[in-house]
Amino acid sequence: MLRTSFSSRNILTLLLSIWVFCLVFGISQTNILYGLNKRIQNVYYEYTSVIGKASPQIVVIEIDEDTLTGRKDEKNNLIEPGLGRFPFNRTYYARMIDQVVADNPWVIGLDVLFVDESHPISDRKLAESVNKYSNIVLGIFHAKNRFHLPYTQIHNYIPGYVTPDVDRISGITYSIFPSYQFSGSDIYEHFAIMVAKAYYGFLYQKDFIHSGVHKSENGYHITDSHTIPFASPESPKLLINYVDSQKYQRISFLDVYHGRFEPGYFEDKVVLIGATAKGLKDIFFSPIGALPWVYTHVNMVNTILTNTPLVYMNYMIEWMMLLGLIIVSTYFNISRSSTLLFLMNLCVILGFFVFILIHLNANILVQRPLEFFLGILFSLVVSNIFKFLIANKQKQKLNQALSEYVSQNVAKEILSWDGSVNLNGEKKNTTILFSDIEWFTTLSEAMEPNELVSFLREYLSAMSHIILDQNGFINKYEWDAIMALWWVFGEDPDPVLACQSALEQQERLRALNGHWEKEIHVRIGIHQWDAIVGNIGALGRKMEFTALWDHVNLASRLEWVNKFYGTHICVSEVVYQQTKNQFEFRYLDTIQVKWKTQAIRIYELLGKKWSLNTEQKDIYAAFAQGIQLYKKREWTKAKKVFQSLAQVWDKPSQTYVDRCASYARKKVPENWDGVWKMDEK
Repeated sequence: MLRTSFSSRNILTLLLSIWVFCLVFGISQTNILYGLNKRIQNVYYEYTSVIGKASPQIVVIEIDEDTLTGRKDEKNNLIEPGLGRFPFNRTYYARMIDQVVADNPWVIGLDVLFVDESHPISDRKLAESVNKYSNIVLGIFHAKNRFHLPYTQIHNYIPGYVTPDVDRISGITYSIFPSYQFSGSDIYEHFAIMVAKAYYGFLYQKDFIHSGVHKSENGYHITDSHTIPFASPESPKLLINYVDSQKYQRISFLDVYHGRFEPGYFEDKVVLIGATAKGLKDIFFSPIGALPWVYTHVNMVNTILTNTPLVYMNYMIEWMMLLGLIIVSTYFNISRSSTLLFLMNLCVILGFFVFILIHLNANILVQRPLEFFLGILFSLVVSNIFKFLIANKQKQKLNQALSEYVSQNVAKEILSWDGSVNLNGEKKNTTILFSDIEWFTTLSEAMEPNELVSFLREYLSAMSHIILDQNGFINKYEWDAIMALWWVFGEDPDPVLACQSALEQQERLRALNGHWEKEIHVRIGIHQWDAIVGNIGALGRKMEFTALWDHVNLASRLEWVNKFYGTHICVSEVVYQQTKNQFEFRYLDTIQVKWKTQAIRIYELLGKKWSLNTEQKDIYAAFAQGIQLYKKREWTKAKKVFQSLAQVWDKPSQTYVDRCASYARKKVPENWDGVWKMDEK
């Protein structure tokens, strides 16, 4: 049967293409090709920097070698003294600002940091010059988890952070973060963004500086009608379209200081000021070579003003293109005709180059050009090697791969189907466990992508081993969430192992918190009832073995319910009744979840039987007393009990304190049955 299937050229092409695609994709994820792909991108940047246009609205005032050491003639004789060593007296900046502002520019961006105070007189003069005008953008930077602002005498300025976004692998600055916020601090926008907003503010006579941060799926909004697209949907960065620095209008700081410029030179212009002298070492690597850092801001401002943003090609489109190229190449690679093989691969390569040229003109960057060449190369190698492999060896590899990608139980089910998949499903009494990390969105936003992936890999691995060791079946991962099932392949629905797994996960998490040096909490919900267990999906294309039905959703709700009671493990009454001889529980509440008509009793799983100490027993006994008073509508007495427990950090008690206070203020219906209705999903 396998030989018959492989004799079909179409099936063979599809199988080999997917294998080659996965191989290339796997290599790509290791970042082995990252540096080489960036070098290819740099070639494109060098090409576009030559043909790119610099906005005539931009003027750059350079703190160059002449500014520091003076101007010399051809014989290296000093013909004009400079302003001295950097950083020089701040009165020089004050005079320069006054000179430029007198020529009526629209905005001045000063890429020089004035965080610390220097000399009282020079500081005062600089502050007076800056504070007189409302169109000056000053650079700020962040370090040690906080932003460093200009010293307090300077108060009438527009802040823009200048900290570089340097690619950690290549060391090159390709992009900027348009805005940045540390925990507990204000949101600051990038220096170039603030310069552009100030420019458009003067142009349209509208305040864009204080309009706040506006971003959407389309990109970052500079004005109501001007949006710069993000580098990609996956990256909230803005790519810089570099232009050769020689194309910008430039003037030495020394000349501006002495007033040597034509009247109107700065009129209605965007003036950017920064260090370019090599001795100052304010140099960063760009795709077109080493550049003074001020020109990173200049190029970003130019990208905005000329509306020439760069974007990466859509992630999915690139991989779909690669898969298409591999399929076409593989289809002809398995042909016996060497001439046809050569011609078709040549056409594929030429077609790819044509596609690249079209997108270069549209300012769209292909991120993975080497993957395309590897795809074509690997399709040639793999398809020819496969011609010499026998069918039974391929079957062994297929079975081995299947057992590595899915659990052994599911693998056995698949192998028992003999190619026939039953889509109807089967009703089974199943225990369902849902787990989720508290505040994971907030936690993940504070992590770098590599750090987040590493954290999830370690966390999910630890939790998965516990579930699997307790004979659980991991149905799916949804980012940080886990859905696990017990006894989908057996007869006994006893949920003891699910409860044991939940306790071990919490214990393992406490050990991991010490290792991570951060406090992570996980909420778990457990329910046991009938569910439809079977296969869903597109037959022959994408299948998933899972559990469905209303009670699966209820288990998910129980995990979510922990949030309102401050608990970590919440179980249904069915689970409690079947496991109360093995574990310690406390009754939490009788609730009716949203869109449900039937109320359920819920319990907190506390630990193994006989594991509670005297203090814990006293707390839970007092909690039970408070519940009795609560059920009798004795709100004041119940509240007093719960308040005493809340003071010893019993979180469910705080929930009842608030609830008793609410009931005490308003009239409770006579038919009140003690059921709490959850208004949220």
